[in-house]
Amino acid sequence: MDQLDALAEPAADLLRRVDDALHAHGAPTEHRLWPLLRRLGALTLPSVEAIIALRPAPLAAAGASLRQVGREYVEARDAIGTPQDWEGAGAQAFERYRAGLADHLAGGGASLAGHLRATADYTAALDAWIASSRTALASVLAASLASAEAVTLAGAVADDELVVASAAAEIAARVLAVVAEIVEDGEALHAEWTDRLAGIGYREPADEPLPPPDSGVLRTRY
Repeated sequence: MDQLDALAEPAADLLRRVDDALHAHGAPTEHRLWPLLRRLGALTLPSVEAIIALRPAPLAAAGASLRQVGREYVEARDAIGTPQDWEGAGAQAFERYRAGLADHLAGGGASLAGHLRATADYTAALDAWIASSRTALASVLAASLASAEAVTLAGAVADDELVVASAAAEIAARVLAVVAEIVEDGEALHAEWTDRLAGIGYREPADEPLPPPDSGVLRTRY
């Protein structure tokens, strides 16, 4: 359990009051809350619940599994040996396909092993984004719970509709501003990795011209 988990229940109660007040009374016309609502398309409680639902542990486990499979591809590549007792056109053709398969398995960033490593790196980047997002959200929720606006919404100061609406709008704007930053960081992360995680496929080696008749001899050693 982290700080966000500890704050989830009291924050949910506060944000429910915030959303109910916004439903009942709206928000001041020129308030900075409106662009945030248009940007996110959701009120505070569902927006916060979506971030709370993000968990880094499954990604860390997936990343470890991907790296292990990548190592197995490297081992498979190393197991494809070059024939030592085979010469001629057949041996040359086999070597082209052997080298192509070895490169496809673990020949660089575009290989299967390279793609798995890149995907594992992406899960690590997502893990870091989730961790920083949860920390940022916990900070703004803690501040909101201790704010004067939270006291107003609890009914301890005023029951005036305008005061309640303004208090709700202030809390919602603070929280949704952080959520919007989290979303923007996630979108930037996705854009950064899109090309690096593009699909890969096996490409057969190009056929080479047939050798002249006098060199088309198959030789073996024994």
